[in-house]
Amino acid sequence: MRFWATLLLSLHSLATLASSLNMQATYVVSAFGADIGESHQQLQCDTQGDCRLTSDTRPIGLARLFTSERLQEASYFHLGNPPRWARYEKKKYDGDKLVRTVTLVRKQASIVYVEGPRRFPAHDRVYDALSLPYLLHHWNTPPKPLYLQDNNWQDQLKPLRWHQPEQLNDQPVHRYTLQGQHVKVDIWLTSRNTPPLKVQVYNHDTNKTITLTLKQERQSDHAFE
Repeated sequence: MRFWATLLLSLHSLATLASSLNMQATYVVSAFGADIGESHQQLQCDTQGDCRLTSDTRPIGLARLFTSERLQEASYFHLGNPPRWARYEKKKYDGDKLVRTVTLVRKQASIVYVEGPRRFPAHDRVYDALSLPYLLHHWNTPPKPLYLQDNNWQDQLKPLRWHQPEQLNDQPVHRYTLQGQHVKVDIWLTSRNTPPLKVQVYNHDTNKTITLTLKQERQSDHAFE
């Protein structure tokens, strides 16, 4: 009897967690001192803890005069201890024409860049840039080690700030700053049940900064429909 009670409690807790993580959000994408795009993101997790996070980014404003490029991304991971990343997909379009595809897949001992010759070590705590901001609340203290996965490199991130209380737009938030060889990432979070408030990525290789600022958010009322 105790076994079944524990099992049912665990399933209920997982279902509650998955439901609380289902959300949608829209971000304004800024670079070069201007707003250049909007990114619509959606996170869906089932009762087994398997999650799919998608992003659709398109140019806005004056940026539409210079480009018709848009990006569709998807990240797949399982909510465990630690959360286990499985796959990342990116499709780049010029208008309606698909011009590039990037696929990263976790195999047994390697992360494989499907469209290229590269392989990377499959660490327990390795995530892509899309999923990482949504998962930082799972650790009260910095996990060691923590890796960021790109199709060109794998970066070990050193925590410079972790869960540091701050004010952002008169709202109490917690800030995380992570430093690697290729990137520096700043992430502002409010709680586990809401999307990241702001994400800023500085690329050391290109000397460019991209910032995503939350425009609006909508919690899903029908988590598993």
